[in-house]
Amino acid sequence: MRFLVAKVVIRDGLMKLNSLWKIRIKEQIFGNGIIFDSTRVLLLVGTGWNFTFLAISSEHLGLVGLVKKHFDYLWEDAEPIYLPH
Repeated sequence: MRFLVAKVVIRDGLMKLNSLWKIRIKEQIFGNGIIFDSTRVLLLVGTGWNFTFLAISSEHLGLVGLVKKHFDYLWEDAEPIYLPH
């Protein structure tokens, strides 16, 4: 499982995550979402930290493919962090 988080997320909070997960940090991330598998995504669109989001669930293969490619692009350029075991 891979997590990509914004740099503003406090690293101490990440320590609570299982050390088996891969976590990377980006300076800025626009939007949030979950890629469930190769056929389903959930996009959360909102602004700021007010947690007012519009959720878009999709099984459209074109959108799923686009989201996965975008995530992989961001992942490659993100800073890896390593959690102690």
